[in-house]
Amino acid sequence: MNSNTIIKTNFTFQCPRKIFEEISNYLISLSSKIIIKEYFYNIDDIFSNTSVIISRAGAGSITNFINYEIPAILIPLPSSKD
Repeated sequence: MNSNTIIKTNFTFQCPRKIFEEISNYLISLSSKIIIKEYFYNIDDIFSNTSVIISRAGAGSITNFINYEIPAILIPLPSSKD
């Protein structure tokens, strides 16, 4: 991805409360096209406008990505190693 592509790209992050301030300060310093929240109530709207997702590999998340036909890079949940 070249710098022109990054400038035109919108990023949306969901981040847990315990690290929200630290992560949001860092991400916002990188680009003005970043939305970061602890929780999204309009997940249908977000998924409808998403090209690719990087996410934890929870069963519910995977089901949503399949239903919305969104390509995903999945990170295994540490608690689900078996």
